[in-house]
Amino acid sequence: MIKERKQKMHIASIEILPQSKNYCHVIYNETNAILFDPGEANPILQWLQRQSLQLTHIFITHHHWDHTDGINAVTDATGAKVITSTTSQINADYKLDHLSVYTVPWLKHPITAIHIPGHTLDHCGYLIDDIFFSGDTLFSLGCGRVFEGTYPMMLESLQRIAKLPEDTKIYFAHEYTRNNAKFALYIEPDNEQLRAHLDTLPKITVPTTLAFEKQFNPFLRTQDPDLHKQLSQLTGQTIHSEISCFTTLRQLKDNY
Repeated sequence: MIKERKQKMHIASIEILPQSKNYCHVIYNETNAILFDPGEANPILQWLQRQSLQLTHIFITHHHWDHTDGINAVTDATGAKVITSTTSQINADYKLDHLSVYTVPWLKHPITAIHIPGHTLDHCGYLIDDIFFSGDTLFSLGCGRVFEGTYPMMLESLQRIAKLPEDTKIYFAHEYTRNNAKFALYIEPDNEQLRAHLDTLPKITVPTTLAFEKQFNPFLRTQDPDLHKQLSQLTGQTIHSEISCFTTLRQLKDNY
């Protein structure tokens, strides 16, 4: 029984950097922890101390400051190893290729790196059993801005995520859900299910599920002819393909 309890995996989402509404997600058991994207060190170190946990590994989704600024302070305090994608310029102990697998000795499930560029060129998500850490690529009812990549690159990354099992739980890196829901309703004002969802949103909306996102997130519905029709009516453009749908959605959201 003791062994089973020690193998049980828990997840916590620590709210950091209130101005940008970041989450730092932590996986832990009774003694050890790994975390994703330490954008700020103090709240993370304080949380680990309160829980009496030893941090062993830090996984980075991409290089933006609000995901990385706490790395040095956290590693200095804990000695944790840093893991990034092979496309990252961040100093790391291990760098993972697309679909390569990393094993944390105390963690029951291996971690699969899934490269999802577009928001940045080095962006990487991490899949652990039925849990996916999507960073700034996929949010609930939204997706990240295309800063370094291209629209086709970002669309391909979202399609890569959409191929995961539908019961996958998505842990995203920013609490943008309310604004994303309002934008989705701007695109589809007659979507009563989405309106009901907006009316009942809690303060913390992480995690979401891939099944929910594939049903309601416009950025995962770029193949939907009904969405094409809505966008065509809204913009006066002819939306006839996934890439034209995604590009139009992302440009509208950038200015929403």
